[in-house]
Order: sequence, then structure tokens, then C-alpha cells
Amino acid sequence: MAYREPTRENQARTVLHLIIYTAVLTVEAFFLIPGGAPGAAVSAVIFVAGAFLLIRWHATNTTYRCRLCAHEFRI
Repeated sequence: MAYREPTRENQARTVLHLIIYTAVLTVEAFFLIPGGAPGAAVSAVIFVAGAFLLIRWHATNTTYRCRLCAHEFRI
């Protein structure tokens, strides 16, 4: 993937993913955590899985350029 400046669409998509992730965490915390240990365990699994998916999506769709040497790389 070659480096290019992020567009408004790219920024909007990133914000949308973060809003969805935050909404899912808020809803599941409201319903699952008060349920005791099983609810907290399911909540932790949802948190970790969501974070993994969000990080994986960002890593595959983002390229960086070093300001000093202009080397392009992905995480």
C-alpha cells in the first residue's frame, strides 16, 4: 500500500469505527457487567475482541511516512 494523504472519507470512516466500538462497549457494559462474574467475563471478551478487530483494521488500512527519511511503512 503506497502512502497517500488521508481524505475526509478516511477520517470519517475512522471516526465511525470508533463510535461504533464505543457504543457497543457502552451497551454491553450497561447490560452485562451488572450480571456479576459471568457478565463481566463476557464483557471482557467483547472488549478484547473489539479492540483486536479495530487495531487489525487500522493496521491493514494505514500507511505511514517517516518525516525525516520519507520511508514508508505499515504497522
